[in-house]
Amino acid sequence: MSAKAEVGLVGRHDSLPDLPGRQKRSGRLEDVLLESSHRSIMKPESWGTSVTNRAIQESTKESYEAMKKSRLQAIVDVHVIFENDAGEWLLSERSNTGYKDGEYSLVAGHLEDGESVTECAARESMEEAGVIVAESALELRHVMRRDADQCRISFFFLCKEWSGKIENMEPNKCGGLSWHAPSKLPEPIVDYVAQALAAVNRRELVGDFTPITV
Repeated sequence: MSAKAEVGLVGRHDSLPDLPGRQKRSGRLEDVLLESSHRSIMKPESWGTSVTNRAIQESTKESYEAMKKSRLQAIVDVHVIFENDAGEWLLSERSNTGYKDGEYSLVAGHLEDGESVTECAARESMEEAGVIVAESALELRHVMRRDADQCRISFFFLCKEWSGKIENMEPNKCGGLSWHAPSKLPEPIVDYVAQALAAVNRRELVGDFTPITV
């Protein structure tokens, strides 16, 4: 803007009549913005709006946290059904665990933080049976939602290929590993595992389990 145009602009503002009760403005942009911000800060209604917004935000946050706590939480466990060339399945006899001791189950374990279900299956295969299992060798055969001490989600994978010799790597918790034909499984088998194996035989992918209470 030229100096002449700038002088003219200021002159137009200065030429406005001074009305009673009216403060004369400089016309400078920075002064106008400053005055506007002062008016916004000084208005009591703006204070109320700010306080209300903060209260809503805090209430929403508290509601969200309460909702998270009330949502159903589930423990995830993963089971591996090893199948040999004869079509037999590998079962483990539980011992000294405090849960279903003396009953048969599968190579299994709980999902750890940041772990995928196939990673968990491969890890448990090494820890309990001493073999290396590629995740690509795991075939998902059944997923079960089951009631226990709390809600649990159980995955059952069939595995026909592995590297190494299957051995009982946890003799302090396992009474032994043994092969059995799917049509002639030993008894007793942990209740939900028995239901899952029957579902695998029927090729049922999804199921629910509620324990029988006496």
